[in-house]
Amino acid sequence: MPAATTHRPMPCVNTDPVSNSDERADSEVELPPVDRTWWSWSGAHGGLLAALLLRHAWTHAPELRPRSLYTSLLVPADARPLRSLTEVMRRGGLSAVTRSLLYQGEALVMMGTALLAGEQDGLVLQACPAPPVPPAEECPPEHPPVEVVPFVQHLDIRMAGDARPLGGGTEPVLTAWLRLKEPAFSPAETALVLLDSMPPALYAATTEPVVAPTADFAVHFADGLATADLGDWTLIRTQVEQASSGWMVDSIRLWRPDGTLLATARQTRRILTPR
Repeated sequence: MPAATTHRPMPCVNTDPVSNSDERADSEVELPPVDRTWWSWSGAHGGLLAALLLRHAWTHAPELRPRSLYTSLLVPADARPLRSLTEVMRRGGLSAVTRSLLYQGEALVMMGTALLAGEQDGLVLQACPAPPVPPAEECPPEHPPVEVVPFVQHLDIRMAGDARPLGGGTEPVLTAWLRLKEPAFSPAETALVLLDSMPPALYAATTEPVVAPTADFAVHFADGLATADLGDWTLIRTQVEQASSGWMVDSIRLWRPDGTLLATARQTRRILTPR
């Protein structure tokens, strides 16, 4: 599984996470700050932090493939250095479960649980077909404000379908083609970054921005990642599953251009109203 176990350098963090055997043994890695071009709103991009967390968890079982990652985003990461601590909670013949903590100073920024597993023969079923949309080349480019969400400068974005962010539509669903301009991530890391790069799906049904920070981010990886072209377009759809009492849950899916499923995710978001 070379595509699943090769770690490409991350452009804004430690580029050689497994070079120091002592770091791997004691599960603690010191990391430089996240480059400000990868910030979102008031802190570092959550999907990038999740990718960083997964990268260092993966060093404990590099022969396996990421199957899922559950993260809780506790406070925004700022411009200080980071520290990652990982512990293997269980290791079996074909799987491993890790728990990771990401700190800045004494503050816990993110915590996550990863499931890593090998391959075996069995049922093959994809029940999440990609929606019919025009190809990326026929869709209009989208240019979100870099001063608000700086990380978008690393993406090519083309909205697919009629819905637009802040377009005041009738359905809280957004569909787009996404592509990283600098494909410097492994397939699973790419999926984490892209799955957290769309606006809240609620934006499709509003005309004014709503502050909706992510509280938790749960991702399930599909086998299509093993043969994904990191420089190719991916199709993403995000929609509100439910919203009430100041909270909402977005459901997100990611496909290759040929319709192969790459990953699915759910985000719990806090809806903040101006005071």
